[in-house]
Amino acid sequence: MADPLVNSQIGLANPISIVSEITTFGSKAIRNWLPLGHPARNCQIMDPATNRGIRRLDQARQQLTDAQMISLVSACGPNHCLDGWSYLSRSVSALVARDGHSAKHMAYYAQLRAAMSMLAVSGVGIFNGLNICVDANGAVHKLEDNRENKGGHNTHSIVWPALDAWLRIDTNAARFLSAIKLHGSNLKDALDSIWPNRQPVSIVVPMIDAWAFDLNVATQHHEQRNISSYTPHDLNEIPCSFQDEMDFLSETWNALEPSMPSGFTQLDNHLLRRMFQMVHQQDNSVLDPEDRVPLANSSVVTRYSELEPTLQQAVPQPFLVDEAGASEPQIFQLASTDGSTPRAMISRAVLLLRAATALNVLTLNEAGFSQHGTEIRPWIDPLLVHRGIVAADALPDRMADLWDSTKFAVEDFQASLAACSYDPQAFFTANDNGTPAVTQLERAAMWGICP
Repeated sequence: MADPLVNSQIGLANPISIVSEITTFGSKAIRNWLPLGHPARNCQIMDPATNRGIRRLDQARQQLTDAQMISLVSACGPNHCLDGWSYLSRSVSALVARDGHSAKHMAYYAQLRAAMSMLAVSGVGIFNGLNICVDANGAVHKLEDNRENKGGHNTHSIVWPALDAWLRIDTNAARFLSAIKLHGSNLKDALDSIWPNRQPVSIVVPMIDAWAFDLNVATQHHEQRNISSYTPHDLNEIPCSFQDEMDFLSETWNALEPSMPSGFTQLDNHLLRRMFQMVHQQDNSVLDPEDRVPLANSSVVTRYSELEPTLQQAVPQPFLVDEAGASEPQIFQLASTDGSTPRAMISRAVLLLRAATALNVLTLNEAGFSQHGTEIRPWIDPLLVHRGIVAADALPDRMADLWDSTKFAVEDFQASLAACSYDPQAFFTANDNGTPAVTQLERAAMWGICP
């Protein structure tokens, strides 16, 4: 298939207008983010005469102003992120129910929404054939090229090329790394401390290439995804081990423990370690074998003292140079393979959603929202109640407080699995087996977005 972004205008995309619009969402219920008279208040750009989606920008301009399209893209960013975590929750529910194909199907859509969220908060709107970008001056352009009287590519074929093209712009890659904050620092500052002047794009592109494998495949062929979506599941058996899959879920929850002021304690520590070792390997790859430097003698060691003191305290040097990756969550190893197993696809979804969450938090902060996200509680709180995570009269003071009940549920989950020797039927009938809490990945979304 030809590259849908050969003549792309994605370099025009800029988050300035998105940030400005998001400032108007504070302290409002989700239904009030877009005004009553907005022509696309449900985030669908439709032709009122045919009730079909509009795919051409010149036709969209007959229904919406540039300002209305910008508000639409702005509303999509945070919502795509939370929807992605919801798809991930449904994927994990299917994994627990031993329905591997449904787990894969939902994990793919979790990845897709994560990518769409990252693009939206960066100024790129994907509307299934009407794909636009917003420039620094608040003008709207067609994404693929400047032919506004031509329809664009559909969602599945445009999302990965758009994300890949956006990240290949160094300022965007730098923004991506700056968004992921850990222990009073961020990945960009940590990278600069060890390797000053390293191009962020050289780090971000290979990382996202691995995490977005399924989205990339979707632009080339649909066979693997279609097997899970449309063919009889039992005639396309997915080998699985209940013990391995449940241990994977338990381990993934531990990686998602909240970190203050934002982020995920274990996940982000291992992400930093992975990034440092990847850069070291890149440096060694251009040297003759006899000149290559062992990790123990690398810049990670010689410049470790340049890291922020809070980061040094939280992430010890021995941890960073542990090539074996002691206690590393499986999601990193599984995500870096090209396998299409349920666990591999869930792993890639977790990492893409972590990235999408970080970019959304950065955007909310730039919009002037407080560190604890109190301005978005009118959006978050009703969802907590609607999904049955908490009662309406028991809303937490801080979303990170949800970790306490989550941790207890994971402990019950682990104990029940051990007690029944990982027998599925015995586990499902056990009391206090940690469900449904261990399938509610929306919990992690809440403390990731609104700590």
